[in-house]
Amino acid sequence: MLYFAVPDSSGSAETTTRGMPWWDLPAKVAGLVGVGGLAYRAVLVVLGVPATNSDEATMGLAALHISQGRDFPAFFYGQSYMGTLEAYLAAPLFWLFGPTTVALRLPTLLLYGVFVVGMFALTRLIVGPWPAVVTVAVLALGSDRIVKNQLIAAGGYPEISPGAAVLFLLATLLGLGLIPPRRRTFMLWGLISGLLFWTHWLILPYLGVAGLVLIAAARKNRNRMNLGSVAWATVLGFVVGSLPLLVYNLSSPFSSNSVGVFLSQNASAADSSLADKIYGGVLLGIPMGVGLCSPGRCETWHLLWSFPYLVALLVAGFIAVKGLRQGADEGFRNLVRLGLVAAAGTTVLAYARSSSAAETPVESARYLSPLLVSTPVLLWLVWTLAARLVRLGEGRNVSTARRRLFTLAVTVPAGAVLAVMAVATSALALEVPAIREAEERRDSLAEYLLAQGSRYVYADYWTCNRLTFRAREEIRCAVLNDDLTRGHDRYAPYRRAVESSANPVYVVPESLPLDGHVRAALDTSGVAYRVSRVAGHNIYVPARPLPIPS
Repeated sequence: MLYFAVPDSSGSAETTTRGMPWWDLPAKVAGLVGVGGLAYRAVLVVLGVPATNSDEATMGLAALHISQGRDFPAFFYGQSYMGTLEAYLAAPLFWLFGPTTVALRLPTLLLYGVFVVGMFALTRLIVGPWPAVVTVAVLALGSDRIVKNQLIAAGGYPEISPGAAVLFLLATLLGLGLIPPRRRTFMLWGLISGLLFWTHWLILPYLGVAGLVLIAAARKNRNRMNLGSVAWATVLGFVVGSLPLLVYNLSSPFSSNSVGVFLSQNASAADSSLADKIYGGVLLGIPMGVGLCSPGRCETWHLLWSFPYLVALLVAGFIAVKGLRQGADEGFRNLVRLGLVAAAGTTVLAYARSSSAAETPVESARYLSPLLVSTPVLLWLVWTLAARLVRLGEGRNVSTARRRLFTLAVTVPAGAVLAVMAVATSALALEVPAIREAEERRDSLAEYLLAQGSRYVYADYWTCNRLTFRAREEIRCAVLNDDLTRGHDRYAPYRRAVESSANPVYVVPESLPLDGHVRAALDTSGVAYRVSRVAGHNIYVPARPLPIPS
């Protein structure tokens, strides 16, 4: 039987990481598990799971324009925040292989690989080798919400967690003296943090805390480097990484720049009740956000996991604070652990205060995607408490029976979490055939329109850009609201092209109120039209366009 080494009273299985063999049994096991997680996601990407949407199609269109040299957007089309890093990563693949959803998701798949490697290394440094294996197992599993966050290239989510993991890893390596404090290391840290700052401000809690850990690492190494020199290197890297955002905000009015938009996003939060925010932001948000729930729903028993999660964060933070004055290396590890606790708590609090948590809790659980970065500190808590349970204040000699007790105390809670995640992962796997069928039906809509020669289309938001991307811009689409007014067109040239067309068609899902309004408007206008039904959509072809209110 395989027993875990019982850690010392600090909860760390190793008193030093210097000279530690990295390619040992835990690393090999983690490698196999990580490759399994990567293969699982690669199969999903090839199968077209999770389903794509118009937001991802918008990123795909940006990548297409970049690959053709037509446009180089700094932000997600139609807004002044959320950088387009995913589009720039996918553009070379579009140039080589053409614009497809698979090509768009290949960079996000690679980012997942970076996330796994970074989290294994970070967990190993601040907890131990076998907890690092458990971290990889947690990341290898993937519920519907988790793989959506990691694979769908819809603006920031796939890259912010890997980036945060790398920032914490670099700062930890510096703080433990495992890499020399060179300027290029600090510049790399600044560059990655700048890219994250440009990409999505959702990661700000982790970015800020990682910065504090880096400062602590620099202070710890102050006798081995020039603090002013590495500070300038870090700032320079940050400026380069966030340059698109900085240039835009310095040249635009406050009301339309990233800061103004960010501050106004929660303007409606006061209209939501406290109970709705707690339910959506905590009770449902945490289990959904960390991958415990089935596709689109959390059962009642899933919600109960939010309480031990919050308690675990509080207890881990308390123990980490008490350990800050331990030896140099262990004290620094406790600082990193405390930072991960603080970042997770701030992320949950910020999300629970938002209107999104109350109004769209299932889909908005993506805002809690960075919580996976704090996985090591939860495992460290289990590791530490189990060690204290076994030792009960005794000396360092540990009998076989006590080793067994420790192993049981660690594996039972970790195994319970992994089992719940495995059930959620299997729930997604069971839905793959239905998702593929639905995607094929939606793809047939674009093929039908192209076959009919319909190149200019009015449709709802979630149909428009998906149609355009699928048709490689052979179809141009303008968005309509349910009341037939102009909707949110992320790329204005498409709207102008459709409005100038003499024979646009109207493509509307049968389930939307817009369908009835289009039919009623055509009936009352006296305009002759024909209608076809394809893939759950009604396609109205009028003799002349309907007037669209502005």
